[in-house]
Amino acid sequence: MKLAEEFSDAEAKADIPRMSQLLADDFTGIEDDGSVSTKTSVLKLFQSPTTKLKSDKLSEMRVRVYGKTAVVNVLDTADFTVNGKNAGGVFRLTNV
Repeated sequence: MKLAEEFSDAEAKADIPRMSQLLADDFTGIEDDGSVSTKTSVLKLFQSPTTKLKSDKLSEMRVRVYGKTAVVNVLDTADFTVNGKNAGGVFRLTNV
């Protein structure tokens, strides 16, 4: 849970070095439109001056541990724009 909150905080601050530390080199994300994101694409998005994250709130966090693996489900309410267009909303995320 702490890592999810730290990453959310780093996103809100566009703290690229911290985001880079927290994302695995082989990170793969599936976006709400079905597209795939990578560590490189996430960092590039947040480095862009056209990406503005106003707020990012995590709730309904649930963690399940299976041996050395944790699965985190969370509700992410984000207010942000990309290239001047609203890209925010309420998203269900699963992190492994």
